[in-house]
Amino acid sequence: MPDAPIDTDPVKRRLWLVLLGLGLIVLSPVGWAWTLDDALLQRTGLVMWLVMGMGLAASLVAARGDSRARTRVLATANLVLVSLAVVGFFGLTKLPAPDAFSEVRHIPEFELPDHTGTMRSLADLLRDGSLLLVFYRGHW
Repeated sequence: MPDAPIDTDPVKRRLWLVLLGLGLIVLSPVGWAWTLDDALLQRTGLVMWLVMGMGLAASLVAARGDSRARTRVLATANLVLVSLAVVGFFGLTKLPAPDAFSEVRHIPEFELPDHTGTMRSLADLLRDGSLLLVFYRGHW
């Protein structure tokens, strides 16, 4: 049985390389989701950025050696996707300014049961000093 011919056309390989780059960029958040258990990787998204960078590098290498419009358009789309990811990750996920909650100066008096079922009032709890209120939703 004769061996199948190996496709050595560099133009086709460049198109596949830019498509591989697009796939890596689109699937890079999956890498971040898999590493959510690690606090550093969760905060930084390091795995996502590494995979996204590999995808962008593959796309740019493919576009550099190919003069066809579709390869260059796909590489440009990949660059735009990575740019949007950078803006979304670093620009849109900012925490509110520290003084954003300064308008909350008064909490109305209330009485609620604690974890043992004993009724507790806000005034009773404040007698012991500072108070941190945590509202736990329970389960969804």
